[in-house]
Amino acid sequence: MSYAQYLRQLLAPLGIYQLNAPFQGGELEALGDAFDQVEGALEELLNQLKNLFSLKKLQRQRPRTQKKRSSRKLQQKNRRQRLRQ
Repeated sequence: MSYAQYLRQLLAPLGIYQLNAPFQGGELEALGDAFDQVEGALEELLNQLKNLFSLKKLQRQRPRTQKKRSSRKLQQKNRRQRLRQ
C-alpha cells in the first residue's frame, strides 16, 4: 500500500475532505509520493548500515597478521630500551 492510499484511508472516516477532488486528491498524491521516496531512502540506508556492521564484525573476527604482532613486539622492545637509558 502506498502512502497516498494510507492517507486516504486515514482521512476518509472524518468525512470533511473530498478525497477524489483534483485539488485535495492531488495534494494527497504528492504527499504520498514524497513519503514513498523517504521510505525508499531509509530502506537503502538501513541496508547500507547492515552491510557496514557485518563488515566490521568480520574484521573483528579476522585473525591478526604476523606483521602486526611483530611490529607490536618491536615497539615494546624499543620502549624497554628507552626506559633503560
